Amino acid sequence: MMKNPSLKDWQKQTKDSWLNQVIKDNPKIDPSAYLRNIDEGIMAKSFAFVTDIKQQGLIRKETGIDYSCKVGIGLRQNEFHSLKMALDLSLENGVEYIHFILPETFTSNAFEQLIENVFLDMLVTRWTIPSDAINMDCIGLIKNRFPQAPSFFTKPTELSGLNHTLVLRLPAFNLKSWTAQIIKLLRHFQNNQVNSSALIVETQLNHDFFLNISSLRAIKLVLNKIWKEFDLKNDIYFEANIDENILTMDVHSNVYKMASAALAASISGVDFLVLPPSDVKREKSELAWIKTSLHTQHIIKQESRISELTDPTAGSYFIEDLTEQIAENLWLNMQENLRND
Repeated sequence: MMKNPSLKDWQKQTKDSWLNQVIKDNPKIDPSAYLRNIDEGIMAKSFAFVTDIKQQGLIRKETGIDYSCKVGIGLRQNEFHSLKMALDLSLENGVEYIHFILPETFTSNAFEQLIENVFLDMLVTRWTIPSDAINMDCIGLIKNRFPQAPSFFTKPTELSGLNHTLVLRLPAFNLKSWTAQIIKLLRHFQNNQVNSSALIVETQLNHDFFLNISSLRAIKLVLNKIWKEFDLKNDIYFEANIDENILTMDVHSNVYKMASAALAASISGVDFLVLPPSDVKREKSELAWIKTSLHTQHIIKQESRISELTDPTAGSYFIEDLTEQIAENLWLNMQENLRND
């Protein structure tokens, strides 16, 4: 009769034992082949062990931000009628955060009609408006009608102060681009007295699930260190978007891609998650895909309850190691750029 093995009979694995076994099973393969080059010298370890971990899962706790990720949508229809229909459909399907990207032809009257019968104090909204004049009109209208409404007003391409919210726009992770954008933000702080303004960190997510998580966690570490070093008081909010370059004409494929990005953003703890409709690449959009994007986020948030966890990936050797490498490289590159300035 076969004896049932107990747990104590099982061989315990370490990083070294795993690597030794891999090398033994693949004698002709260079062990360095198991390291994946992420970006400019950042290497993702294929195998690691808990003794390699330097971070202790405090990345989310250090920033002091509420990480109940809000279900969001980005609306940028050029025609008022289409924008109004998209807004109504979003409200019907439980949207919590809306990023409006308004065209240059938008008017103050159109803005007033758009928000008619919409309770903005029950939502978080961000308004990206090209025209300064209309921007100020919109700010005044919302402040008068909904004084407690959590609303942000931003410009399409630049950092801005006064009543505008600062935006740190980060593409899908690239060490050089991220360093340049952080330096630009620091110079703006140096040249402008805007310590009372809020900062939205707008990040793009791509195909790489683990890199999405690690890079978002890393930027929180870096910004937290910057805020302490320079004694900055700005409130920071993280908005995750999907890099639309990875989307195609296949709307069903896009649903899977956006679900993966949404899960990565939720795990890393963003404040606002913005997914476009799945048919964003098509010339003629069907409003029903807005519903799909919102419901994808609701499933992740409500059924998995991922946003209720402090830091789901704390202790994951792969993610912790990659997070640390990205954060260290960003910090060192930033210091080097500032020294050479």
